[in-house]
Amino acid sequence: TYILLFIFIALIVIAYFLTTERGEKTTTYKIESKFFTVDSALVDKLEFEMKGKKYVFAKEGVEWKIKEPVDYPANLQSITSVLHDLKNYKLESKVSDNPENKVRYGFHDTTVLKISVYQAGNFIGSFLMGGSAGGRTPQAYIKKLEGNDIYIADGMDYFNFIKFDWKEWMDKLICAIPKTSIKEIEFISKDETFKVISDT
Repeated sequence: TYILLFIFIALIVIAYFLTTERGEKTTTYKIESKFFTVDSALVDKLEFEMKGKKYVFAKEGVEWKIKEPVDYPANLQSITSVLHDLKNYKLESKVSDNPENKVRYGFHDTTVLKISVYQAGNFIGSFLMGGSAGGRTPQAYIKKLEGNDIYIADGMDYFNFIKFDWKEWMDKLICAIPKTSIKEIEFISKDETFKVISDT
């Protein structure tokens, strides 16, 4: 009888520790892969807003142009990098939902970038980009316009979107001539003129 009573009490103690919730609770949640889906071939307009300034890029035919603050051809390589990231990034994890952490992750009035995407003439979505998240692959902190949830976007290179001088978005190429087609170059200055001619 004593042995059975001892076993019974031991089972009660074990059941208590197995069923009682103690300490911090872990919450499991599932996050979406991205805020909205982008088809880079159909994107025809991008709007960036930062520090109260607006930068607009629009596709005209097969070429991309800066429309604001000036009307000028855009650097195609820079636009292509942005479109690649918008299409291929993935939300890796949520890092914070505390509004007090916004500045810590780059969502300050002077550093946050608002990105708006238009596809086939229609607005498809906006989000905010904070700072670079570092990591072995390009990553950035992003969040929706509403709410406090901040995520790590894997495959989104912060420096593809942030230019410290907006003129870096401009296409600075004057002309492109295939090397093999050049047969003669003429130099003309005030004092002399001479030619460089391709030989066989």
